[in-house]
Amino acid sequence: MKTKLLKIGNFDIVHVLTEPERIESRIVFGRNDISQKLIFSLMDMTYNYGFGCSAPFFDNEFMFFLIGGVLPNKKSLKKHTLMLCECLENVKLFVDSFNKQLDFTNIDISMFTEIDIDDFYPEQIAAVRDQQYDGSWNKFKKDLLKNGKDLEIDVIKKCIKFEKINKKDIGLVGHKLNYIIHLMETDIGDRTNSN
Repeated sequence: MKTKLLKIGNFDIVHVLTEPERIESRIVFGRNDISQKLIFSLMDMTYNYGFGCSAPFFDNEFMFFLIGGVLPNKKSLKKHTLMLCECLENVKLFVDSFNKQLDFTNIDISMFTEIDIDDFYPEQIAAVRDQQYDGSWNKFKKDLLKNGKDLEIDVIKKCIKFEKINKKDIGLVGHKLNYIIHLMETDIGDRTNSN
């Protein structure tokens, strides 16, 4: 496959010289940073610019996505490359914000101390919120209240408290949050068993 690398501003764009010709760029994340909301956010952003976003690819340390699209004709290269750069600039802002969300240097998870860790999957709870309730915890709570799900409402309240205190979106950081909570639970269990 014949390709040509185009360096435009801060971005490396690959011009794939096959039929049909296409342009694409690669966005890289840590291998374990995956979340449903991350994928949907990238797809939504790129779609708004008329481009596609691949499913994630994985290697030893990283996860990456290809963002780009097919060129309608050879003359449209410049126009579509500039549009892709604009899209990538928007994606870059999102990635910067996403990386700040994943900074767990000062994190308060005290609200989750009384939750059954084995049945707590914050990324799945946030996925239900985002997909079925338009990202609204309040709509989610109202629906649970209608169905008498008091235990679930308590979990939702803890998730809301976590997001408010830590200024983080569980939809984006749920996977890492789950890992940290399980790690702490294991550490506490190990210290308890050694006494």
